[in-house]
Parts: sequence; C-alpha cells; structure tokens
Amino acid sequence: MGDTEWATSHLEDLTEQCVESAQREEAAWNNTDTEQERDGEPDLPVEISSGLCELDCGQDQNRGSCVSGFCECNTGFTGESCEVTEATRPDVLPATDTCDLVTSSCTDVAIEGDNFVPSLKLKCTFKFAKMDSNLTLTTEEATAPAEFVDMSHVVCPLPQAAIAKRQSAFVTVSNDGITESEQIFLHVVHKSSCQECQLLNGGKDARCTFKTDACIIDGECYAALERYVEDKCYRCDPQLSQSSWTKTSEPRCKVDSGSQKGETDQAPETSKTASDKSGSDNDTLVIVLGILCGVLAVATLGAFVIICRKLSTQKKEPLLPASEKRFNISGKGVTAPESTTADILIGSAAAVRLSEAYKE
Repeated sequence: MGDTEWATSHLEDLTEQCVESAQREEAAWNNTDTEQERDGEPDLPVEISSGLCELDCGQDQNRGSCVSGFCECNTGFTGESCEVTEATRPDVLPATDTCDLVTSSCTDVAIEGDNFVPSLKLKCTFKFAKMDSNLTLTTEEATAPAEFVDMSHVVCPLPQAAIAKRQSAFVTVSNDGITESEQIFLHVVHKSSCQECQLLNGGKDARCTFKTDACIIDGECYAALERYVEDKCYRCDPQLSQSSWTKTSEPRCKVDSGSQKGETDQAPETSKTASDKSGSDNDTLVIVLGILCGVLAVATLGAFVIICRKLSTQKKEPLLPASEKRFNISGKGVTAPESTTADILIGSAAAVRLSEAYKE
C-alpha cells in the first residue's frame, strides 16, 4: 500500500505528454532572435520549461530542482534525477586497453563507469602488481583523490612512486572514501617497443611477453638499439647480449690508446648500481672519520692527564733547595732553624770557649 513507484512512473509520462503538447503549440514558442533549440526542438518559454522535468528531481528531499526541463542537483547529489549520493557504490567498467609508455606518460588512469559523485571524499585505491610474463599482485597499496569529470567518468592520478617504478595496478573507486566499487579497473603499464601485452578474462587479467629483439637490463625493458641514457656509447644489442649494455663501435667511443681494453669495454654501471656504490663509499667514509675522531679524542685525553700529573708534582716539591736552612713556623713564634750534626758540634765548642773566658 505504501509503494508510490507506480505513481512516479505515471507522473513522468504525464510530464512528457505535457512537454510534447507545449511543443506542438507554436504560440507558446519563444519566437525571438535569441531563440535556441535543444536537439532540434524549439526552446519552450521559461514559464513552462522551468517547472516541467520528465524526471523527479527530488525537490521534496532537497536533492535538486527542475531548471529548464532538467534536474539541477544540490551538492552531494548527482544523476539524472539527483538520486545518487556519496553513500552510493559506484560502478566501474573493465579496462579495454593497456597503457603504452611509448605513446603515453601513463601518469593518470581514466576510468569509465556510473554513479560517480562530485564529492570531496571521492578517491581511488591502487593495489599494485608486478608484470613479468604474468600479472602478480604485490603487498603495495596507495590511495589518491579522484578527479570528477561527470557521473560516468573519473580520473585517478597515480602516486609518483608508482610512476617512477612503472607499476601496473588494480584500481577501485569510492564516492565516500569507504565504500569501494565491486568491479576493478586493471591498469597495465608496458612498452610496446619491447613488450607485447594483452588483457584477458574481460579485462580482469593480463599477460605480457618480451620481444626477442629487446633487452632486459636490471629489470627494465629496452628496445633494440636503444641508447643508455647516461652514456650514449652503450646501447641495447640483443644479438650480443640481452641482459647488459653493449658498447658501440663509433669513433668517439673507441678505446683510448692509453687505456686498457678490458676496462673501457665493460658495460657501464646503471643508475641503480652507481647509487649502491656511492652509498657504500659514503658508509666507508663515515666509518673512517669516526675512527679518526676516536683516536684524536684519546690522544687529547692522554695529554691532559700527563699535564695534570706534572702540575701536581711541581706543587709537592719544596720551595728551597735541600742545602738551604729551613724555618718552621708554628705556635706563637719562629723556632730555631733546623741544625745539622756539624752545626751542633760547632755550637758546643763555641759555648765551651765562652764559659772558660767567663771564668777567667
């Protein structure tokens, strides 16, 4: 009894009939120099078109309003009748093609579907995959705000780390940042110059094969005769090696007369190898500096101890030489100087002579 869906459908039919009737009445048309037509039909007066929409715009629910015969949705709503909200789970159509690095930067993922909402919470979730011959899901994940185009199109910008690694990914979309689409969009990144890739199972899987005239160096794919970006004297030459760079025979790249052929003919270090070596050299330098600082600290401490001991010894030494007479000050006054045995004998003899002289 409470279902009004049947009434809504009849209302839409009545609205459509009303619009058609107004279009047949030429007197109701806008016969002005600025008259515009929509899909070949005359532009109806605002008095008629502003209040007639073939769909219910949800004005009673504050979803939107009828403007010029079409629903104009309020913030947070979208759809022909403003029936789609942030809580609506979006639909994502499967991928129909791969992304070729030869013709594209592959920095963004354009996704088609339905029920996308212009929300601040609209986002994309990436689950990254490794593409060798088969697609293997990794543990790496990331999210990014989605760019709303319309309710059927969004653009998902890839994180910079994924762009640098040229990673493929499984992508889902969410309107509210929580409820993700049930379908996934498979974003496969490859280079057609050295790989052939095709989507499988309706865009849910993919398989790639490396061309026989290509090189795989440090996990990166290079086309035949493609130059090494950091040293143009080296290039990919699959006939000689598919896993390392090959030096060219150009005059400017020939071995110098003073150089050893074994050294100059070696393949150059890749950016990754050079970076690892640089990091190792830096670690060694830090260790050496640490040892030198430790030795210097120990030497400084030792010198300080020696100086302190010398100063302490000097303080304990007497102010007068041992041969000088010494005076001890104690109590109330000055005591007699300390005497040696010879001094005592001399003093005794003098006392005897004085005594004899006194007797006389």
